Amino acid sequence: MKISSKIKPLLVIAFCALTIPLLAQQSTDGNIVLHVFVPGNDDSESSTRRRHSFGSAVPPLSLDTQGEEPIFDKGGPNFSKTQEQPYGDLSPFGTTNRLDNHTDRVKNLNYFSNFTPSVIPYKRAVAQNEITFDGSYLFRVRSAPQNRVKISRDASGEIFWGSFLVSAQKGSLHPLPSISPNQKILEIRTEPDVDLKMFKDSADNFSVKIDGSDLVRINMKIAVPSNYFNGEFNEVLWSQFDTSEVASLGSRTAAIAKKVQKKIGLSRRQTPVVNLNKLVSYFRDFQARPFPEELNTGDLYEQIVLNQIGVCRHRSLAFIITASSMGIPTRYVYNEAHAFVEILWPNNGWRRVDLGGAADALNAATNDGRELHKPGEDILPQPEQYLEEQRRMRTNLGTGDGDGPSGDEKGKVDPTKEGSNDVVTEQEEREFSPEDLRPLPDLNIIFANASVERGGEVLVHATLSLDGSPLKNKKIVAYLGPAGQNKLNDAVIIGEAISNNQGRIKSHFSLPPEQDIGKWELFLYYKGDKDFGPALSD
Repeated sequence: MKISSKIKPLLVIAFCALTIPLLAQQSTDGNIVLHVFVPGNDDSESSTRRRHSFGSAVPPLSLDTQGEEPIFDKGGPNFSKTQEQPYGDLSPFGTTNRLDNHTDRVKNLNYFSNFTPSVIPYKRAVAQNEITFDGSYLFRVRSAPQNRVKISRDASGEIFWGSFLVSAQKGSLHPLPSISPNQKILEIRTEPDVDLKMFKDSADNFSVKIDGSDLVRINMKIAVPSNYFNGEFNEVLWSQFDTSEVASLGSRTAAIAKKVQKKIGLSRRQTPVVNLNKLVSYFRDFQARPFPEELNTGDLYEQIVLNQIGVCRHRSLAFIITASSMGIPTRYVYNEAHAFVEILWPNNGWRRVDLGGAADALNAATNDGRELHKPGEDILPQPEQYLEEQRRMRTNLGTGDGDGPSGDEKGKVDPTKEGSNDVVTEQEEREFSPEDLRPLPDLNIIFANASVERGGEVLVHATLSLDGSPLKNKKIVAYLGPAGQNKLNDAVIIGEAISNNQGRIKSHFSLPPEQDIGKWELFLYYKGDKDFGPALSD
């Protein structure tokens, strides 16, 4: 981010945070770090109204747009700013995606979070379940009637709120993003009060039909099965898979996929779990780099797989062809910034699996105060190339989140690792010792303004907890330091705050009027006490 040269120059700050998409944000399932910038709010009255920190509570029923929030019509989302489109429209209605050879790392993408807790960057904008070949590999939604989705009384699962602003056209279906294919809608609230009906198609893309033509805010309370996010893939028989959900392949594609299976060590003589682990390990080991000119004469799918080249969409599309050829039901899922796959596993249901691949910068807008969903530890194979990308991005950005390091590693400093003393400052001294048995808490920044004028104030929401239990009445120190270093050396203290009874921290920290304009990072630090060890916001 760059500095403004206006009379009131902006001090642009990069925030190390686990739980809100700010300058640095790591994705979930795939453990891939996404570089995030949230535009600063303006000073208008409507902007003030938008600064509503609702966390996991009910989002406000307001017809005001939330930052860079898109407005949905029958063609999908319309963003207020220019949006670099992914390969494929952001509507499931007639949209197609083709496997392409633009395999180099993407520079900048945009994303808006419609859910709380936020599932950034894994909302389901479009899911596709059909593959054809017409000279290139084509993905789309299998044609089928829309099925009515009714309000459910079964609230089992993880609870989320979705909030959408819809420009309704009477009698038309308006696609809405979702979290999972089998999510249950528990409650719907609208402003103004209108009648509506929910539907979903053969790939479980959700849409709404509204009785009227008006601008409507729709807030939905939904329940999502936990096993969509994590958990083991149990041993099953090949005969247990739902073949009706397997994308059919033409004879040409099936023959090439069979060659690919053999070359990467897949076989139905092995159990489904063995093959799945091999698939995930192999496709997570891709590199984002330019497609070699000498490979353009071969079959694109085969060359992408055997040379392990591509970003998220290449990995996901090629994974689906390969898994489908083995009889494993899979879907291609994407939004404006990321692509991943869903796998239908016997006795488990649909499961989200990320294969990695990320942009250098993800410009992510979200409602203020939005928490980040933490789906749990990723137990699928993580090859060295996959981990190296994480390490590289953590070095550059110094952040992580829900599906990065396991829950036990987040927000903690390992005293046995080289460089762990980088966070020692003249202002706050702390000792790390391998013999220190104090439990290490999690210190997570939930929200902070991303663009701030020097001499102004930055509003920060954070939480301090241990294994999910809040730590109250603890002093938190805020630091401002050079961007991208994730250490407190050369950082300055800009304020202190005390956690409340819920372990939450909400405070305004003042920035020095003489602060240089540029990229900076905000860190929160808990020194620890006799009962608890120190914690540094990631």
